[in-house]
Amino acid sequence: MFDKRLIRTINNGRCFVLVGSGPSCEVGYPSWQRLAELTYAELTKIGRVSDFKSYEKYLADKKYPELFRQAERDLGDRIALINLIKSLLTPPARNQGVLYE
Repeated sequence: MFDKRLIRTINNGRCFVLVGSGPSCEVGYPSWQRLAELTYAELTKIGRVSDFKSYEKYLADKKYPELFRQAERDLGDRIALINLIKSLLTPPARNQGVLYE
């Protein structure tokens, strides 16, 4: 059976799902690590980082869900985080890649 805490978290809209990004990286999308770094850099640029040490620790420890949760808090809501991440998910060039062929 599923953990009741997990179900409650999902139902409250507080979950992030991190799925492998290998094929997407091949065509130019950022890895989870790179996306986390870009998110932190963008938040820094727009002056929305509340705790630099936490972000740096999350990056060093590869705790990406925690980093994105902190980013959501710093931006004010999930929609703002989604909009920021959308702007970062543009591959640099059209490359089909071997896996997509």
